[in-house]
Amino acid sequence: KTDLPFEIGDIIATITNALPTNITVEELSLDVLESDGNRIISGHIAGFGSSDESIASVVSDFQTKSPFQNVSMDFSKSRTVRGVRARGFRMSFSIDLSNKWDVRSVLANAGEQQ
Repeated sequence: KTDLPFEIGDIIATITNALPTNITVEELSLDVLESDGNRIISGHIAGFGSSDESIASVVSDFQTKSPFQNVSMDFSKSRTVRGVRARGFRMSFSIDLSNKWDVRSVLANAGEQQ
């Protein structure tokens, strides 16, 4: 069992809330890695958007948003989705688990229903 300083659902909600409506996520990967006593989450998001500008905007937003670090665009390429031209992309990031991020404080809407 790997103890995390926050609930994994909180980080998924943070990612979801940070994405604009013109971005569709097809894959989300979160892996906990340990190296030299440091623990990080190595993650990536893959999907498609309406344009390179919309994807670049998402990457730029994530670069300034806690707890995301080392945010980078892996690739962006043309593709067709349901007969419409789109831009496929993959973005990588990391989260340093040595910091006690209060992920809930950056949520706009956790999407929970009681």
